[in-house]
Amino acid sequence: MRLKWFFVAFAGYSWLFKSLHAAPPSDNVLHLEPAGVLRVGKQPKQIGITPNGKKAYVTNFGEKSVDVLDLSTFRVYRRIKTGGAPVEVAFTPNGRYTFITNFSPGALWQIDTHTDQIVRTIKGHLYPKGVAVRPDGREIAFSSWWWPKGYLAFVDIETGTVRQTMRVGNRPRGLVYSADGRTVYLCHFGGEGAKEGVGLGIIDRRRAVLSNMVVSGRNTRHTVLSPNGKIVYASNTGSATIAAIDATTGRILRQIRVGAWPKTIDVTRDGRWLFSANYAGRSLSIVDLHHGRESTRLPMPDRLSGLALSPNNQHLYATGWDTGRIWRWRLIFPKITASWVWFGF
Repeated sequence: MRLKWFFVAFAGYSWLFKSLHAAPPSDNVLHLEPAGVLRVGKQPKQIGITPNGKKAYVTNFGEKSVDVLDLSTFRVYRRIKTGGAPVEVAFTPNGRYTFITNFSPGALWQIDTHTDQIVRTIKGHLYPKGVAVRPDGREIAFSSWWWPKGYLAFVDIETGTVRQTMRVGNRPRGLVYSADGRTVYLCHFGGEGAKEGVGLGIIDRRRAVLSNMVVSGRNTRHTVLSPNGKIVYASNTGSATIAAIDATTGRILRQIRVGAWPKTIDVTRDGRWLFSANYAGRSLSIVDLHHGRESTRLPMPDRLSGLALSPNNQHLYATGWDTGRIWRWRLIFPKITASWVWFGF
């Protein structure tokens, strides 16, 4: 009898040991619950959500307009006629202004989020795409899609004047500032056979020099920081991967396979989950960053382009390029069990 209970206890211990070290079971996977679909303008490129989570701005690239969404009712309540081709969105930390890149003829719009009026147009080099605001809210940077070398402009937000420009690598795209504002991480998409000047560029903002170029994958497009600022993630459209990179050293920590042609990415506030809008794959990937792999791939009836999490991480939004729709999901987080505990990087 004692021998029997010994084997029972041993089996139980073995199961517990495996559960603590194995992949999470299905009930430990984040789920997305559909929470509405909304029609917007033609070819919605990106969606940006105000820091207070009340409004969103959708860039209708094919309609030369920006739709303003009331997220409490999930409806379009205003359309701003821009007259150009809007691309990316960034907000000042206090949410008072949003900055939107105008791909053609080449400018940056500053919009007052209280009135939804364009209050300033900042001229830049041709074909601006990526845009980011420094965490202190005093400066904004935007990249211009040019080849074989692109441009990066730094703008004083108070005056709207371009402080500085610098030449960077081939077809610069998405960018993000470090938490202290001393570093800029800039994606270089490359293309047309370019083998140099592609990947994720690490830029010393004080000296305005490229200090490191990380070959993170093919056609690097979009980048975000982990909540603690230690990891920078980059989407590689040509490689169908998300690269996790040490924000200080530039060392590639991990390559995570997702759907085809991942465009925009975002990370939850706890740093546990990453989402990827997969354009050519017509899918949405949920990546478990703790285990370093894609946990779910949701098929979509459209090519996804833009993507954004609400500030409180309750909802996820994605733009459909072909059908001009916004999808919204409610995040259903897994219950914390003994099988995993997430402390972040």
